[in-house]
Amino acid sequence: MTTSPTLGQNNINAIINELRGWSDSSQNKYQTQCNPASLDAWVHNVQSCPSGYTNGGPLGSRSCLLLTDNTATTVNTRYSSQTACKVSGSTDFTTVVEAIRTYVEELNTYIQSNKNLIDELIANNNVIDGKFVAIAERVINFLTRMSNIIQPLVELFENIVGDQGLFKIVNCGKKKFIL
Repeated sequence: MTTSPTLGQNNINAIINELRGWSDSSQNKYQTQCNPASLDAWVHNVQSCPSGYTNGGPLGSRSCLLLTDNTATTVNTRYSSQTACKVSGSTDFTTVVEAIRTYVEELNTYIQSNKNLIDELIANNNVIDGKFVAIAERVINFLTRMSNIIQPLVELFENIVGDQGLFKIVNCGKKKFIL
């Protein structure tokens, strides 16, 4: 799955909207004749709740439900009081609760897999960072040793040549330049 809307049905938002087609009867998509009809919008964070939906309201009210706060068991419990539900427009699932449960489980698996991947990337980045620091310390030590070698050579050169540098050795005053 991806967060890029250009990739159509592989987009996480498209998948969450498909779940809403099963859980929110106001979408007029898959859920028919449920008593009480659920008006649930499933989201990955509270900021994504649709306007007019309250966080975690009772079945039958416009409720915003967090995917990560729910499991197959909580889904079964939430929708256990619904009766006479019919599935309309899909052959993928035989019941509304089966569809919602499957979506919630799979989306939570996806979320957990991504969390694990991010944790692994952070841990590996810390290893790389540690190796970079070790290499930097070696470079600093090398440069310090080089300074201890170069400095005596500079002092020797200054003793031979003096403050005037190469100009004392090469006296260009006696040479004639032809242009």
